[in-house]
Amino acid sequence: MDNAATLKLKSRSLIVKESKLDRRMLNALEPSTSTPSVVLLLTLKANKLRDKDVFSKSDPMCVVSQFVGRLTGNGHWKECGRTERLQNSLNPEWATQIRIEYFFEEKQSMKFEV
Repeated sequence: MDNAATLKLKSRSLIVKESKLDRRMLNALEPSTSTPSVVLLLTLKANKLRDKDVFSKSDPMCVVSQFVGRLTGNGHWKECGRTERLQNSLNPEWATQIRIEYFFEEKQSMKFEV
């Protein structure tokens, strides 16, 4: 599957590309006790990042977190993964894929920190 979502962040953008679905997770769940889910592998890239280094271009990486718990109460952000750091790049395309579990019919908050 080759779906992509672009998140606009002021003058920058982060592109999240869904690269694979792991449907084995569906078979492992009990339908009566668990919400159906799949595992997604996300491929990330960013465009037009600000240059934060003094003598060269920035060395960006991306940390992906998912909100666990209730938004109104005792929830927290849990890190799902992080990409490698790319040297001297304002338009990075990271090779590291981030693995997340996606639950159908549920709102899930994600945070991408570059």
